Amino acid sequence: MVENAFATKINGRPYVLICPGFQISIYENPSMQERVDSILSVISHEMAHHIDFDEMPFETYLPYLNCNINNYANNLAKTPEVAVYCKTKTTENCNTQKVITHASEMIADVWANKVLAIYARGQQFSVVQTENLIKSSLRDLCGSGDEGIHPSGSLRMNITRTTPEIAYQLRCDNYDLRKKSCTFDGEVKLR
Repeated sequence: MVENAFATKINGRPYVLICPGFQISIYENPSMQERVDSILSVISHEMAHHIDFDEMPFETYLPYLNCNINNYANNLAKTPEVAVYCKTKTTENCNTQKVITHASEMIADVWANKVLAIYARGQQFSVVQTENLIKSSLRDLCGSGDEGIHPSGSLRMNITRTTPEIAYQLRCDNYDLRKKSCTFDGEVKLR
């Protein structure tokens, strides 16, 4: 009855499983639009695990991973294994390892954000409707911590905020954004 979803393979075939507790919570929303808003990102994120860096050539995501090493590694927690590794390694090597342990979740978030942006644009959502979509999608991340695999909710929200397609859809003013956005093509400065 947990409110969760996950990607798995059964007999070598990829699946996304939605736990009953999550399905029940979705149907507590009064409108179909709110139901779609609350599950679209989750399903997209879980589907993306089937095309993340474990499934694709590592080089596919290297520009994205390097951007995160350069800009966001200090915001990532260490697993116990990474903490031991980092005791004898350089800061750069430690940061690289922190990003790699979080990479699958971060990559899945980028794919989910792309789906949200495409959906909002296709539905011709206003800024307010797009904000509601993003809020519904991220609500469960509020206050979540980083256990060494999933970035904290605040970092995941920042990843969403700095996804170029999302920033464009929200018509964000990015003039004072200090860190660069990390895309699959590498670092970009949002306008």
